[in-house]
Amino acid sequence: MEEYQARFKSILEGVNHTNVPQPDPNNKLEQSSLCGQTLVDQSQAIVRGEEAPENAWPWYVFLLAHDSGESGGCGGSILTEWWILTAGHCMMSWNSTIMVYFGLTNITQLDTTKHIKAEKHFTQLYSIDGILYNDIMLLKLESPITFSDTIRPICLPDEDMSKSKNCFSIGFGAIDPMGEGSKTLKQIKTSPMDHKLCRFILRYVSQFKHLEYLICADEEHGQGVCSGDSGGPMICEANGRYFIVGVTSTGYDCGQSEIPSSLVSVHAWIEWIKTTIKSNS
Repeated sequence: MEEYQARFKSILEGVNHTNVPQPDPNNKLEQSSLCGQTLVDQSQAIVRGEEAPENAWPWYVFLLAHDSGESGGCGGSILTEWWILTAGHCMMSWNSTIMVYFGLTNITQLDTTKHIKAEKHFTQLYSIDGILYNDIMLLKLESPITFSDTIRPICLPDEDMSKSKNCFSIGFGAIDPMGEGSKTLKQIKTSPMDHKLCRFILRYVSQFKHLEYLICADEEHGQGVCSGDSGGPMICEANGRYFIVGVTSTGYDCGQSEIPSSLVSVHAWIEWIKTTIKSNS
């Protein structure tokens, strides 16, 4: 993205960006002591996409939404025994039934994988001129998850982690724009893009209107999220734990375009997440 930095430097410096509301430090949400811990060392992971090691991401879940005989898959993340965080557009319609699959690393094992039905959903999703905004959703399960070495929650961030570097995006999405979803869980090493640059590109190149709650992935060309990766997390490591920084919303040409993938900022929505969980538990 260096060419964007140089080409738009003078314009970027003059753009007036809206500040994201700051979280309330007094509003606490109790999470498991297991949150953000994985048994797999990812320090040697390569930059471009690769198959995720077995049990590397114990908080990742696969969502299957059934709607009028059709089905669509998304990713998501475990927050607590009862709650899953994903993208709002993963609810194909308000009548959709969503099944949540845990510990899945190969889609061919879907029939034998533990799953729980989502009982309720909460989202602020809306659309303007065909563009989705507030693309975030919480799912409350019908019954609680039992945590183990292979099924654990991700940590919610207590502070803005948009400058983190040791980050990954995860999903079963397609590996090329015209391809089908991957049979195995994939990961790419990534990080959040500079916030000013992200907002500039989304506003003036992608025509987004409301950018307060979005972040971009700083991806190598040819690398990025694709169809089927929606709702999955961008997670970043800090002090030996992983924290969820973004929820995958939109990918452009599966990394083939100069336009970066956009994600909903979890830090920006942290108060909504905490309040929604507390009010409905």
